[in-house]
Amino acid sequence: MTLPDKVLVLGIPYTIEKQNPLSVDGHAADGCITYNVQRIQIVDGMPIEAERATVMHEVMHALFK
Repeated sequence: MTLPDKVLVLGIPYTIEKQNPLSVDGHAADGCITYNVQRIQIVDGMPIEAERATVMHEVMHALFK
């Protein structure tokens, strides 16, 4: 199973991209979200369960924004 290329958050499409390595403010991260370009990035190579959990975590950020 794989992740979709996009996810809708309150009707706003966010592109899901895999990247390795991934850092946020100079620190290693499993995922991050960029609101102004509607993009969720996750680390490439994680097990699918970890990818799903990471995407859900970033979706929660989008919901609370």
